[in-house]
Amino acid sequence: MHARRFIQFLISAGSAGVTSMVVALVLFVISIVEHVRGANLTSYVLVCVAALMFSVGAYSAWAKEHEQYESEKEKHDNPNLELNVVSILTRYEPALNVTTLCFAGVVVNRGSPSIAFGWKVRYQSQSIDMTIAFVSPPDDEQKWVPVGGRQLILRRDAMLPAKTLIPIERGHSRHGRVLFEIPGNREDEIYSGAAQMWIGCTDTTGRVCQTLFQTGPAHRVPTLHLFPDESASMMPTSPTQP
Repeated sequence: MHARRFIQFLISAGSAGVTSMVVALVLFVISIVEHVRGANLTSYVLVCVAALMFSVGAYSAWAKEHEQYESEKEKHDNPNLELNVVSILTRYEPALNVTTLCFAGVVVNRGSPSIAFGWKVRYQSQSIDMTIAFVSPPDDEQKWVPVGGRQLILRRDAMLPAKTLIPIERGHSRHGRVLFEIPGNREDEIYSGAAQMWIGCTDTTGRVCQTLFQTGPAHRVPTLHLFPDESASMMPTSPTQP
């Protein structure tokens, strides 16, 4: 047990701390030899230098541990939001020449309680580079375009920007959807992998939490995947002719 703690101490001290302590030990041994030989002044100076070097080594070990402690303490004292984007749905509206992006995401908080607000996306491709804010569904409920024969029902109060206005406690999460509108038809860029998007929000301290969503063909899914509290309506089927 003591040997393990001593090894952990050496690791914490780092190269500078260990070097200082080794030098201190060597000087202390030399001072004993000089004292035996009768060189009291020399031995006294060496003892002082050895004590100084040992102090430097001990401080180096303490400083490293203290820095790690302060870093962990800061993470717990401040919000520590993490955003994970699960999937994307797109819809191009020719009449408005707008592509609506519907992201499904989860926000996890590993720090102090915080809301998440100011949701934005930075859309980057060879033809455009712009940052825009989120949009809310125009009605309390809105049906998305059919995916795999089902239509996702978007509820305004269940969107991620609305859910995250309630403080997220430490160790808790919020999930939902967030909408953005990008000018032009961007679906080919998105599903060919020619675009990348930074989705983010802000916590109560003003720190930005964002994640990169790199698009590609794999994100064009043939079936609709829902969160447990989401719902979808089935598309009506044509009656079978006798």
